[in-house]
Amino acid sequence: MDFSVLFGLLTAGAGLVFGRPRKGGAGDAWQTAAETYGLLHKPSSFWSGPKLSGLLSGNELTVEMKNRSTASAETRFRLGIPSLNLGLRLRKKGFWNSLGPRMVTGDKVFDSQVVVDGRNDFAVREFLTPERRAEIQSFLRSFKGAVVTDDEISFKTRGYVRKSDEMLGALDAMMRVARVLSEAAAPAATDTVDTVAPEPEPADPPAEGPDEPTEPGVETTAPSDPPLSRENALRVEEFCAAVFAPGALSFSANQRFRESYEGERIAWTGTLESISPFMVDFGTGSGTKAVLTILEGQAAGARNVQAVIGLPPGIEGLDDRIGQAVSFTGRLLKVDGLARRVVIADAELLLDA
Repeated sequence: MDFSVLFGLLTAGAGLVFGRPRKGGAGDAWQTAAETYGLLHKPSSFWSGPKLSGLLSGNELTVEMKNRSTASAETRFRLGIPSLNLGLRLRKKGFWNSLGPRMVTGDKVFDSQVVVDGRNDFAVREFLTPERRAEIQSFLRSFKGAVVTDDEISFKTRGYVRKSDEMLGALDAMMRVARVLSEAAAPAATDTVDTVAPEPEPADPPAEGPDEPTEPGVETTAPSDPPLSRENALRVEEFCAAVFAPGALSFSANQRFRESYEGERIAWTGTLESISPFMVDFGTGSGTKAVLTILEGQAAGARNVQAVIGLPPGIEGLDDRIGQAVSFTGRLLKVDGLARRVVIADAELLLDA
């Protein structure tokens, strides 16, 4: 047989063996991640390993296999983030990188486990709040060789990532770190804003009947739609236990929400945390956005669960109710598993019972 023909047959055979993912193998895990987060999946071939690329929560992600046919094969994870401009570099502490003077945060546990580098000691200490330290420390502890810098979150793992739970868990952990870093990089939000609310449109003449009492200074309305049969049955505790289960990944929260709760109408009560104007957040034009805590962290199994509700423009008196209980109704629009938030559209305030 001609050598060139033989070589072609061997190459094609090797391509079939190495290019086709085995059932339950790396290809399945990588394809699952691509479908879950809308990423581009380039399967492995005879010449190269598999690769994931695309935007993960708005940040550029690359996951690729290097040296796949050798003993030094590894999978590299990189997630870019907007630059923090701190010269920041955080790594798990080992023998060699712990030698010499290092920056300290004042958190004894964190400082004993994490090497902190940055341009300005004061700026870095101010940046590394308890919440950020906890998320970063957990990430560095969970993934060997993990590094968090000014503009990238990265780590490497030996060999293939073959299990879907491992791949999705890694991406979820990187998103959590990216979130706390990006929130820190943004200007701090204030509880209230000095804006002039547009004048509310004149209301239709009220129907004849006795007037219902209202709380002074707060405009309230009845729900525009009749309550659905499930509205009063869907309690906050039930919803949060199902969607924000302790230890669940963010993609699981989104999936459970879409399958069981999206579009349902609810009537809940929460503690008002902040208000601000919005333009297109809820797909209904401009209005007032209110953030409320609907389940405290201890009952939620982790951080507080919050509701972000879209109210009509012209709501008055809400800035005087920061820190107080507010009842509302609305339609479940979406959830953010990482931030433990549920977004509620078409919201209206209710009279407190």
